[in-house]
Amino acid sequence: MKKKVLSFERLNKVGTTVYGQQGFCGVIATAVALDCSFGKADALLQRSGAREGDRTGTRFDKMLDVISEYAGVVESEIKVNTLAQLADLSAREPESRFIVLTDKGNHVVCARAGVVEDFNGPRKQVFRSRVWRVMPT
Repeated sequence: MKKKVLSFERLNKVGTTVYGQQGFCGVIATAVALDCSFGKADALLQRSGAREGDRTGTRFDKMLDVISEYAGVVESEIKVNTLAQLADLSAREPESRFIVLTDKGNHVVCARAGVVEDFNGPRKQVFRSRVWRVMPT
Protein backbone atom coordinates (compact mmCIF):
# COMPACT_ATOMS: atom_id res chain seq x y z
CA MET A 1 0.00 0.00 0.00
CA LYS A 2 1.32 3.44 -0.91
CA LYS A 3 2.17 5.51 2.17
CA LYS A 4 0.58 8.96 2.52
CA VAL A 5 0.96 11.04 5.66
CA LEU A 6 -2.01 13.41 5.68
CA SER A 7 -3.19 15.79 8.39
CA PHE A 8 -6.61 15.67 10.03
CA GLU A 9 -7.55 18.88 8.24
CA ARG A 10 -6.77 17.40 4.83
CA LEU A 11 -8.50 14.09 5.58
CA ASN A 12 -11.54 15.92 6.96
CA LYS A 13 -11.74 18.14 3.88
CA VAL A 14 -11.57 15.14 1.55
CA GLY A 15 -14.23 13.29 3.58
CA THR A 16 -16.69 16.15 3.52
CA THR A 17 -16.10 17.77 0.13
CA VAL A 18 -15.00 14.90 -2.11
CA TYR A 19 -16.91 12.02 -0.52
CA GLY A 20 -19.78 14.00 1.06
CA GLN A 21 -19.67 11.90 4.20
CA GLN A 22 -20.37 12.43 7.89
CA GLY A 23 -19.41 10.35 10.92
CA PHE A 24 -16.04 9.31 9.56
CA CYS A 25 -13.72 9.61 12.57
CA GLY A 26 -12.97 5.88 12.17
CA VAL A 27 -11.93 6.42 8.57
CA ILE A 28 -9.60 9.23 9.62
CA ALA A 29 -8.15 7.12 12.47
CA THR A 30 -7.55 4.27 10.02
CA ALA A 31 -5.93 6.60 7.47
CA VAL A 32 -3.65 8.06 10.16
CA ALA A 33 -2.77 4.64 11.59
CA LEU A 34 -1.93 3.20 8.17
CA ASP A 35 -0.53 6.37 6.55
CA CYS A 36 -2.95 6.06 3.65
CA SER A 37 -5.50 8.24 1.87
CA PHE A 38 -9.09 8.79 3.01
CA GLY A 39 -10.37 6.87 -0.02
CA LYS A 40 -8.14 3.86 0.63
CA ALA A 41 -9.07 3.74 4.33
CA ASP A 42 -12.78 4.07 3.51
CA ALA A 43 -12.57 1.31 0.88
CA LEU A 44 -10.78 -1.05 3.30
CA LEU A 45 -13.40 -0.41 6.00
CA GLN A 46 -16.33 -0.77 3.58
CA ARG A 47 -14.93 -4.04 2.22
CA SER A 48 -14.53 -5.47 5.73
CA GLY A 49 -18.04 -4.53 6.81
CA ALA A 50 -16.79 -2.03 9.38
CA ARG A 51 -18.64 0.75 7.52
CA GLU A 52 -21.92 0.41 5.71
CA GLY A 53 -22.77 3.51 3.75
CA ASP A 54 -21.63 7.09 4.12
CA ARG A 55 -23.22 8.14 7.41
CA THR A 56 -23.23 5.09 9.64
CA GLY A 57 -20.01 5.42 11.59
CA THR A 58 -17.43 2.66 11.93
CA ARG A 59 -17.49 -0.51 14.02
CA PHE A 60 -14.43 -0.23 16.23
CA ASP A 61 -13.68 -3.95 16.48
CA LYS A 62 -13.71 -4.37 12.69
CA MET A 63 -11.67 -1.19 12.26
CA LEU A 64 -8.96 -2.74 14.46
CA ASP A 65 -9.12 -5.92 12.36
CA VAL A 66 -8.49 -3.88 9.20
CA ILE A 67 -5.59 -2.02 10.80
CA SER A 68 -4.16 -5.29 12.16
CA GLU A 69 -4.15 -6.73 8.65
CA TYR A 70 -1.76 -4.01 7.46
CA ALA A 71 0.14 -3.11 10.66
CA GLY A 72 0.83 -4.59 14.07
CA VAL A 73 -1.80 -3.69 16.67
CA VAL A 74 -1.21 -4.34 20.34
CA GLU A 75 -3.68 -3.57 23.09
CA SER A 76 -1.71 -1.73 25.70
CA GLU A 77 -2.00 -1.23 29.43
CA ILE A 78 -1.19 2.43 28.90
CA LYS A 79 -3.83 4.75 30.27
CA VAL A 80 -4.33 8.33 29.19
CA ASN A 81 -7.00 10.66 30.50
CA THR A 82 -6.72 13.62 28.15
CA LEU A 83 -5.85 14.41 24.57
CA ALA A 84 -2.76 16.27 25.84
CA GLN A 85 -1.50 13.09 27.54
CA LEU A 86 -2.13 11.17 24.33
CA ALA A 87 -0.09 13.74 22.38
CA ASP A 88 2.77 13.46 24.90
CA LEU A 89 2.74 9.67 24.65
CA SER A 90 2.84 9.72 20.86
CA ALA A 91 5.68 12.29 20.92
CA ARG A 92 7.78 9.90 23.02
CA GLU A 93 7.18 7.06 20.53
CA PRO A 94 7.10 8.77 17.10
CA GLU A 95 7.14 5.49 15.13
CA SER A 96 3.94 4.28 16.82
CA ARG A 97 0.35 5.34 16.37
CA PHE A 98 -2.09 5.27 19.29
CA ILE A 99 -5.83 4.74 18.92
CA VAL A 100 -8.34 5.29 21.72
CA LEU A 101 -12.08 5.39 22.15
CA THR A 102 -13.47 8.47 23.88
CA ASP A 103 -15.42 8.19 27.10
CA LYS A 104 -18.82 7.72 25.43
CA GLY A 105 -17.45 5.14 23.00
CA ASN A 106 -18.83 7.01 20.00
CA HIS A 107 -15.66 8.73 18.81
CA VAL A 108 -12.22 7.38 17.97
CA VAL A 109 -8.99 9.36 17.96
CA CYS A 110 -5.57 8.52 16.55
CA ALA A 111 -2.29 10.23 17.45
CA ARG A 112 1.11 10.13 15.78
CA ALA A 113 4.41 11.90 16.44
CA GLY A 114 2.97 14.18 19.14
CA VAL A 115 -0.07 15.25 17.12
CA VAL A 116 -3.62 14.18 17.96
CA GLU A 117 -5.34 14.02 14.58
CA ASP A 118 -8.79 15.15 15.68
CA PHE A 119 -11.11 18.13 15.58
CA ASN A 120 -11.21 18.36 19.38
CA GLY A 121 -7.70 19.79 19.69
CA PRO A 122 -5.98 19.63 23.08
CA ARG A 123 -9.14 20.10 25.17
CA LYS A 124 -9.61 17.80 28.12
CA GLN A 125 -11.38 14.62 27.17
CA VAL A 126 -11.56 11.45 29.23
CA PHE A 127 -10.88 8.20 27.44
CA ARG A 128 -11.75 4.61 28.17
CA SER A 129 -8.81 2.77 29.67
CA ARG A 130 -7.92 0.80 26.53
CA VAL A 131 -5.27 2.25 24.27
CA TRP A 132 -4.15 0.46 21.11
CA ARG A 133 -0.61 0.86 19.83
CA VAL A 134 -0.15 0.51 16.08
CA MET A 135 3.29 -0.25 14.71
CA PRO A 136 3.28 0.69 11.00
CA THR A 137 5.16 -1.70 8.74
